Amino acid sequence: MNDAKRKLKNRLWMVTAFIILFLQSYILAGGAVVWVIKYEGVAFPASPWPEAIVALVAFINATVFLSTTYFLLLRPLDKLIVGMQDVAKGDFSVVLKHKSAIPGLRKMRDNFNTMTQELSGMNTLSNDFIVNVSHEFKTPISAIEGYATLLQKDDIDEETRKKYLEKILENARNLSDLTGNILRLSKLEHQEILTEETFRLDEQIRRVLLLLEKEWEAKRLTLDLDLPKTECRGNRELLRMAWYNLIGNAIKYSFDGGTVGVSIKSGEKTVVTVTDNGIGIEKQDLERVFEKFFQADKSRSSGNGLGLALVKKIVELHGGKVWAESSPETGTRFVVEL
Repeated sequence: MNDAKRKLKNRLWMVTAFIILFLQSYILAGGAVVWVIKYEGVAFPASPWPEAIVALVAFINATVFLSTTYFLLLRPLDKLIVGMQDVAKGDFSVVLKHKSAIPGLRKMRDNFNTMTQELSGMNTLSNDFIVNVSHEFKTPISAIEGYATLLQKDDIDEETRKKYLEKILENARNLSDLTGNILRLSKLEHQEILTEETFRLDEQIRRVLLLLEKEWEAKRLTLDLDLPKTECRGNRELLRMAWYNLIGNAIKYSFDGGTVGVSIKSGEKTVVTVTDNGIGIEKQDLERVFEKFFQADKSRSSGNGLGLALVKKIVELHGGKVWAESSPETGTRFVVEL
């Protein structure tokens, strides 16, 4: 209904504009004829042809001017308005293809198409995020519910009861980690670094290793460290979180008795490298490991796929970049360049 009203208003506007232009052209052309007769002394034969010629000139002038205005200006603007209305309704697949000789309108068209592409991508990511979050929440909740149901039975021994309680606690911790990471990632997506300070990067990484001592000792891992004295300027807490995730991943995916390496190289840029000799990552998955909720091999992963997404965002907030190098069964090397 609104579309029909808009088209009717456009037609009425065109008719009104045509009448006004025709009358203006007719008056101007008639004035020109009067000028010629009065001041140039040209005599026209007594016939309706002069009036007809004036009317024809006025008609052609109004038609050409209005058509040019419509095709060059009004139609592109009309398509833009319709496209914006569609986007407002949630249709991000709109693509404007009209051509225009006016540079400003071409720029508006290109900007509009860029906007719809970005909105479409954001909408897809948002939908995927909701699906992934729902799935990640469902897994531990279902496990907790299942083990809690088993605990209600009267015929289970104390050892089995403790085992079920440990499973419930483990899934509760996974659920807590998931919600914490989602909140952190959401906060990072909407902020710039607020506080920066200068600190010893090598000391910070050593403290992270101490926090993870229980994990790497349980797997009998050897630490290969090259951590020279290095000054760093950035957000201390965010960078600590990044190293904790990277080193924690290296420990998690290393084989028992393997080696985890952490090194720092200073120069024009500071480069931190974390390596392991674990299960590795397939080549086609390397570009995706930093995506939210992505897990290269869910059968061998106990995480929620948010740790590396957090690392990437933290590094980018510091103006740096992070990438992974790996091949299956030979280990993985994560490089952070600040």
